[in-house]
Amino acid sequence: MRSRSDASAYLGLARRVMGAGWVQPANVRFGAPGLLQDLPPEDRLGT
Repeated sequence: MRSRSDASAYLGLARRVMGAGWVQPANVRFGAPGLLQDLPPEDRLGT
């Protein structure tokens, strides 16, 4: 996963398959450094 677009597509698929209530931080974690670089600085947590 390298972009916000990739992450958005993944979350959309998870919502369709698992239901909207499943998509939350306890169940979904992105550990992709490339994705972090695609986020604007104000959206980066812990950096």
